[in-house]
Amino acid sequence: MSIASLSSLPSRALELSAMANAPTEKINTISTEAGVPLQSNAMINYVATQLNLPESTVAASFGSLLNVAKDNLSTANFALISKALPDVQNYLNKAPQMTESSISSLFTNAGDAGKKAKSIDYLRSAMQSLGITTEQVPALINSFSGYLNNNGYKEVATTLKQGLNLL
Repeated sequence: MSIASLSSLPSRALELSAMANAPTEKINTISTEAGVPLQSNAMINYVATQLNLPESTVAASFGSLLNVAKDNLSTANFALISKALPDVQNYLNKAPQMTESSISSLFTNAGDAGKKAKSIDYLRSAMQSLGITTEQVPALINSFSGYLNNNGYKEVATTLKQGLNLL
């Protein structure tokens, strides 16, 4: 190692130090522009704190909401969410697995309206199994999309809400 290469080390350390002290907004902008995935466990913690719910319940409810969004968005639009939240599959796996009710099975052949009714029935049952009332669902959606919006993922927040606009 030459003396010239050693002299460049302190300046690199200073650059990293300056980055560590950068404003949060700038870091979020850089992260979003660089395609850095969102730290979704921080989002779960935020929503759990906002709504005074256990993190496990919030994670499972987020999975349920993602399940509905996935069913009601195009593959390309849901891929946008998956790119920003790389652990989407983990949340989908945490969502309650509901058996199809006899009413839901009637909706199968009813086109888009039936698909929406089936999604609503699934979400109602899933949230009920998690102890979340129908009155709490809009607060969950708003908390998740608000967190995404405030952390530089406005397009993801908008897409998530589009997938849930049937509610």
